[in-house]
Amino acid sequence: IAAGFVGLGEGLGYEKLVYNLLHIQIDKGEQFTNWLQRPLRDRQLEYAINDVLYLKEIYLLLTKRLNSLGRQEWAQESFLNLSKAENYFTSPPNAWKKLKPPFTNWRHLSILWDLAAWRERYAQTNNISRSSLTDNSLLIELSSCPFLSREELEKVLPSSRQRTLTLEYVREFLTAYQAAFDFLNTPCLELEERKKAIKDWQSRHGYRRLTTDQKYRIGRIHHEIEQIAQTLNIPVNYLATRKDIESYM
Repeated sequence: IAAGFVGLGEGLGYEKLVYNLLHIQIDKGEQFTNWLQRPLRDRQLEYAINDVLYLKEIYLLLTKRLNSLGRQEWAQESFLNLSKAENYFTSPPNAWKKLKPPFTNWRHLSILWDLAAWRERYAQTNNISRSSLTDNSLLIELSSCPFLSREELEKVLPSSRQRTLTLEYVREFLTAYQAAFDFLNTPCLELEERKKAIKDWQSRHGYRRLTTDQKYRIGRIHHEIEQIAQTLNIPVNYLATRKDIESYM
């Protein structure tokens, strides 16, 4: 967050931050190794040490730059959001709401509801990060495209995740995927309640069809924000996302 406010770009990871500020290259090769084994190997210990070794230097450099730009309060306001406990617990039935899908069709959102809820339960139960299991983009894509066969689905599961995609996970994912579509094709009271819940949530969060005039105004506002962000040399999303503007409109 601080790096973005001093013009280093958005979403910088620790490795790039260390390199950009201190010109030190960190070896990330041990990131996905087995950290439950004992004893840890020397390279694992070195990796763990490096993960905190440069934090103080980075903190001092970023603080100095923030102060020189008069942006310490900007960053501090964003930091306060990190201390809110609700940011760190996701109820599986609400997991889909954090994915910000580009569609508004309630049937697509219902599929996303089930897929995201299943992934959240699996991640929490097995203590695995969500992104290591399945990318958000894949869940969104699967929710809005026609039903895929088992063979087709196995092909689109990202090969980069094979370190965590065990046969058990793939089998359970396929079952959850099938169940999400079966639920939509089985008229029942629960389906109507799901539809109403989605519509209500969309209404509360400004997800409604935009008029031509509103779209034009959103485009103008977004353009102005881009210009301001460029002048300040900060990421445009630090000022407002497109969803923020749409909700405001």
